[in-house]
Amino acid sequence: MKIILFMICSLFSFQVAMAQETPLNDVTQESTSLIQKAEKERIKAEQKIVKQQEKDAKAREKAQKKAEKAKSKAEKEVEKQQKAIAKKAKAENGVAKIKSKIAKQEKKSKANVDTFNKLKLKGKLSEKDEIKWNKKMLDDQSKNLDLKSDLDKAESKLRKL
Repeated sequence: MKIILFMICSLFSFQVAMAQETPLNDVTQESTSLIQKAEKERIKAEQKIVKQQEKDAKAREKAQKKAEKAKSKAEKEVEKQQKAIAKKAKAENGVAKIKSKIAKQEKKSKANVDTFNKLKLKGKLSEKDEIKWNKKMLDDQSKNLDLKSDLDKAESKLRKL
């Protein structure tokens, strides 16, 4: 019986010893699990921060691309306007040149008519000379008409611009 009693006592003391060690293991396990949870939460927070930074970087890049696109569009528009201004100036220049040509041609034509009339009054013209002078005056009138039609075309082109 002593042996049984001894065994029961030793079993009881063993259980008491084991019962005392368990809370210590539980505390260490709880602390390690809390540490692990905190570490996981820290990692998640860092990942969120990284994702947010990536989103911000993408948004900045997108805004920068949009700004560059708007800038290039504005530059193209400026170029287009400059070309239109140059084209209009060229057309105005053309109109002015044609007007000056018309003025010169009319002056020349008037001088030819005056010369013809003076020679005719003096009686110095033969029939061949009269034909030549008439042809010359008709050519001058034809040139005047051509220049006036050119002027009309140039002015209509200028109005379209």
